[in-house]
Amino acid sequence: MSFLLFSIATSIILFYFTKSYLFFSIIAIGIYYLIRNNIKLQSLLSLTYVLMIALSFFSTIRGYDPKGLIFLLISCFVSILYDIFKSPIWSLPLYLLLGISISLIGSIKYGTIGYFFGLLIIPIFLKEFKKRGEQD
Repeated sequence: MSFLLFSIATSIILFYFTKSYLFFSIIAIGIYYLIRNNIKLQSLLSLTYVLMIALSFFSTIRGYDPKGLIFLLISCFVSILYDIFKSPIWSLPLYLLLGISISLIGSIKYGTIGYFFGLLIIPIFLKEFKKRGEQD
């Protein structure tokens, strides 16, 4: 229930900063995880929501384009596929989109060197892939 409330709050905050109705679709993710209780993905998505809020807040204050925000939204929806199929291979699109969005966020401040920040997600993906592969 708390994840649903956090999803609603996130969608309202993102709409306030970006003026895009697309972010109200985050409520659907909250409803999905209300029905299927997956604490691990809920915690990952909560961190993604915080990153989305921070990115939209700072892009509004500093006046730059919030690159990577749509990729974060898409990765939130791809997490549903990862939850449904419960296969380690379905974590690849989730972490790939997270890596792309982190690269775009890093490029705002650091230019072309910031694109390498997305590579930081590779050890997390390999750890998750190895752990899920051992469980199957």
